[in-house]
Amino acid sequence: MSTLCVPWAVVPKNEADRLERKDVPLFVIHFTTDETVDFEHSRIFRDANSEAEFWRLENYNHVEAYTHHDYEKRLNNFLEEAETPKAASSAEEPTNPGQ
Repeated sequence: MSTLCVPWAVVPKNEADRLERKDVPLFVIHFTTDETVDFEHSRIFRDANSEAEFWRLENYNHVEAYTHHDYEKRLNNFLEEAETPKAASSAEEPTNPGQ
């Protein structure tokens, strides 16, 4: 028997924690004025995933982030960083004392 995933069954802390354990990047965009999903959910996501990117917006409604003038730039930056392996981004240049 398959498990049906329903939106009200999503527990932000559990989902964010699961993503972090699987090393899946998380970008949380939320609006303080969102009337569909309480803003507190985004804080729970952020707090449960230490690697999460968090973008708090004011005066937008649910699913309106794409209308923000910085949306495309922020999303592209997040995706580019997510595409770069962590080891490569944190690796230091090897030093060669003979040069």
